[in-house]
Amino acid sequence: MVLVTHDPSLAARCDREIPVRSGRIAEPVQGAGIPETQAVRA
Repeated sequence: MVLVTHDPSLAARCDREIPVRSGRIAEPVQGAGIPETQAVRA
């Protein structure tokens, strides 16, 4: 799943963040992720 957002607090819940600045991919950031107790399994 890919999530595109401008909300840093929402992005922090993801496993990985790939910021885009000036149309270019910036340094990827490891996110905090969602605790497994809150994760939804498909």
